[in-house]
Amino acid sequence: MTTHMYEYEMKYLRSFIKESLRLLLVEQQESHQRMLCYLIITFLLG
Repeated sequence: MTTHMYEYEMKYLRSFIKESLRLLLVEQQESHQRMLCYLIITFLLG
């Protein structure tokens, strides 16, 4: 099993999620989009 590749993908995903969240918070977009991001994050990390 390619554990190294998995760890790399998780690092990339986490940085992508953090950046997406930062942009959402900065732009103060509609709440249903933030809820959608929250659901995606809990699905990915859960």
